[in-house]
Amino acid sequence: MGRQAHTVERAEERALKALQGMGIAWEGQGILAAVSGGADSVALLRCLHALRPRLGFRLYAAHLDHGIRGEEARQDAEFVQALCQALGVACHVGRADVPALAAAQGLSLETAARQARYAFLEEAMAHFGAQWTALAHHGDDQAETLLLHLFRGSGGRGLCGMEARRGPYIRPFLGLGRQALEEYLKGLGQPWRTDATNLSPDTGLRNRLRLELLPWLAAHVNPRVSSALCRTAELLQADEDYLSAAARQALEEARLAQGFDREKLASLHPALGSRALGLALAEAGAGLDISQRHIHLLSALLSGPTGAHLDLPGVKADISYGALLLTPAAQAPATPAFCLPLQLAGLTPTPLGDFLAGDYAGPLLRDPYTALMDRDKLPPGPLEARTRRPGDRFYPLGAPGRKKLKDFYIDKKAPRALRQGPGIFQGAEALFLPGFGISERVKVDGGTRRILRVEYIPYEQ
Repeated sequence: MGRQAHTVERAEERALKALQGMGIAWEGQGILAAVSGGADSVALLRCLHALRPRLGFRLYAAHLDHGIRGEEARQDAEFVQALCQALGVACHVGRADVPALAAAQGLSLETAARQARYAFLEEAMAHFGAQWTALAHHGDDQAETLLLHLFRGSGGRGLCGMEARRGPYIRPFLGLGRQALEEYLKGLGQPWRTDATNLSPDTGLRNRLRLELLPWLAAHVNPRVSSALCRTAELLQADEDYLSAAARQALEEARLAQGFDREKLASLHPALGSRALGLALAEAGAGLDISQRHIHLLSALLSGPTGAHLDLPGVKADISYGALLLTPAAQAPATPAFCLPLQLAGLTPTPLGDFLAGDYAGPLLRDPYTALMDRDKLPPGPLEARTRRPGDRFYPLGAPGRKKLKDFYIDKKAPRALRQGPGIFQGAEALFLPGFGISERVKVDGGTRRILRVEYIPYEQ
């Protein structure tokens, strides 16, 4: 057997093993191949076409023009259609105006393209009656994904990278690298299209990792760095599978007729608790934008009083006595509403910024984002970090008395961003409004013995 024939057979056997390892009976199933025209997706189509007789599945293809690359995109579509016709594979072609979608929805071009692509693939699956969509992500993509997640501070779940099978999407090439796929196509004598934007490190962080960082790591750290990172992802996936199963069991044990027992969830080890909350959010219909920060905020909400509330992407979270209630949100508001218990010693993260609180014995400060409050003047009951509500009141320093918070903001001609920002409240009374200062009721004076310092650190928008 010649080298090229061996290369072709090896790639197809690796993909066959991956498909067989997914636990799916492929006979009679419909697989949609997502084909852009690039080397990876063309290799996917050719490989699935070769494996179709052995596994007995039906094969279709789909190609989406994202409305970004003009004439080159038209040529890509013609190339994919011609290839599918030569192979006898039905192809569904679509077009999306991704720049317009990104502008209309306030999304990055990459995020808008991903959303448009997955919506199109679902449409194509329905068009053909396919059960699965095959994506051409390979081992080098997996290595890039792991590094991206690592640099963003991801936990174990993110460091698992992409799964070989997730929902209706399958990735049979995660065990193969980019070079192996290109050699596979050369062995077949199969050309492919090249997207010039993938060759510039200035067109995205992933490109920079692919074109600069990974080659440097291969040259100076480990020549098989992509394989090593993929192996790390596989090991972490095994750990994640075990922890996720344990978290699912813990979530079921905390389930109530309505919502979940918040004490049981709060008592879980953080490794299980964060996963259980993530599962609960997904079950309630949380959006794809849910991150570890959102789960951390939800964890903090568990210790809040009845009425504590948090708006998350796609989900509203509320505390009702001993229960955590999660309900789908039709549309996330531009400014999230939340009500979280203020930690009097330490950090209280919120969706808009962090409150940092603790005892203080230094000189008096004049900073509208830092409150110095007389501890002994604090009203009884828990303090809350939250957004404003109708009926809230504020007693400004030096004022003759309390007034409605709405009227205070009008008098101050407060900008919208500050009106929508969080404050420290006890009941309906504002004690600290970042940007405006503290309430007269808790001011420090000559008789003060203990001072509580609370600093608000907004997130950069």
